[in-house]
Amino acid sequence: MVIEEFKAQVLADYKLAFLASQVCALVAERWGDIAVTSGVDVAQIALAKYVEGTDRYVSSSIDFTYALASGETDACRFYSRLRRMQSEMKQYTPHWQDVLSFARAYKKGNLTTSTSVVFVTLPSTCLGKGEFLESLFAAVVERLPIAFVVWNDANVYPNATVSKLFSGFSHLRKDRQGVSVQTVKGNDYVALCRTFEHQVGISRTEVAPTLTIVERSVDDTDMLSSWIVDKQISPKEKLNDIERACIEASRYGLES
Repeated sequence: MVIEEFKAQVLADYKLAFLASQVCALVAERWGDIAVTSGVDVAQIALAKYVEGTDRYVSSSIDFTYALASGETDACRFYSRLRRMQSEMKQYTPHWQDVLSFARAYKKGNLTTSTSVVFVTLPSTCLGKGEFLESLFAAVVERLPIAFVVWNDANVYPNATVSKLFSGFSHLRKDRQGVSVQTVKGNDYVALCRTFEHQVGISRTEVAPTLTIVERSVDDTDMLSSWIVDKQISPKEKLNDIERACIEASRYGLES
């Protein structure tokens, strides 16, 4: 990718991240009981880059930023759906048998050097639950193409601690049995892209599970803004224009 194309992509990602952060803030204000994933807007945009059309994406809460980045919704449609189907949008537990069934089907249908992947995103509170651990064990034993992504609250589980907990399932053994465990900060745009590229690549080409721990960040869009300016990708004035447009767009459809 040439430099100008790279800059354009980064700015497009920043626009999505800032718009999503504004929408999520409004949702928290008006629909406080709705479980919308927060603190990982940049991470969800990075993850969306590596999800393909035949993949399956399952979340334990509403990953609005991912849905926005993947083109599944926009702010207006999202608000409308919240009003019509509010009771449906509360936090739920993934149907783990469905997750495993899709992954087994993807593995069975693998006729080339790559396959479809089941993406499962979870809060760190799910890490100690039996259903998650049983599904992780099954994915390891059966070598299933599941990319587990945990949105981690570092105040409860430091990334290093979580990584250590699952180090016994390392995918780096000679027999390749296990799960590739990676940790990354949710406000590091470049590291997020590299980490997801690596992890999803393993699940897709080696048909194996991966576990990515993303540390939540309340300032992920601010950090991305600072990085963009520091790397001279765009002047702050242009980012200010993007932000003003996003603030206006985030309110479109809110009162209808």
